[in-house]
Amino acid sequence: MTVPGPKMLSEEKALEMLNAIMQSDVDACYKEAILSLANENGEIQVEDTYEISARLAFCNPKETLPAIVSEFVSLAFLDEIENDNDAAMVDLGSLYYTGRIGEQNYTEAIKYYKMADACGNLIASENLGYCYYYGRDVEVDYKAAYHYFIKPALAGRLESMYKIGDMYAKGLYVNQDEGMAFTLYEKAYQSIDDGCDVVGDICLRMGNCFYYGTGCERDIQTALFFYQRSELFYYTQLKNGDFFKRKMLDGVIEKIEKIREELKNEIEPVDFYD
Repeated sequence: MTVPGPKMLSEEKALEMLNAIMQSDVDACYKEAILSLANENGEIQVEDTYEISARLAFCNPKETLPAIVSEFVSLAFLDEIENDNDAAMVDLGSLYYTGRIGEQNYTEAIKYYKMADACGNLIASENLGYCYYYGRDVEVDYKAAYHYFIKPALAGRLESMYKIGDMYAKGLYVNQDEGMAFTLYEKAYQSIDDGCDVVGDICLRMGNCFYYGTGCERDIQTALFFYQRSELFYYTQLKNGDFFKRKMLDGVIEKIEKIREELKNEIEPVDFYD
């Protein structure tokens, strides 16, 4: 346990900063996030600045945090990090990863993810997997990516599960095994629940398997089913501010159009005038 240093955000300073946000011209969602934790008299509560900061940080994922909000959130998260709050480590890392804190800084993101990973946080492990898989301010390192993905995958996190599947599909660090890739994708698909936010990504991979015959028999109608389901979920994610899905959606739509043409060409022409 780290010995906490002096708080950067005292209750008095927190109240002052929150009142400043309320009096500013920021989007209404930030003010609503603050008021959602007010008492029955409408008075702002600052006993749990982390909960307030978390609501402020993620209430509007479509835009960069206004500077006045970013300052409060950063100080509140840093105070929590001093007290070994691994969720705050992930939160702050994610704001740097996406650039929503005001700057995109993968190095800072990795720093906070590694702190949270050391605390056993599986979301941090998964995020580190992405950093090493794609080379986010580090050298691409598939061994490290596998190391970070495998822990949450074995714990049942679907995103890490399908990323391990990707590594088997492409032979990255592990021996290429399309059958294993399909098995992992299928297991992830069968594990989807109502709160799952990676349905689009899982369905995309299932669609690719049936379209190309990767680890299974080629079946373009089944591929179409999965691509169309993926398309629907990508629309929702984009509306919610997940701009990373734009390219994925374009690729899915292109595949759907190809399958439609292929299916139409398989239909025998009928002359109703004979």
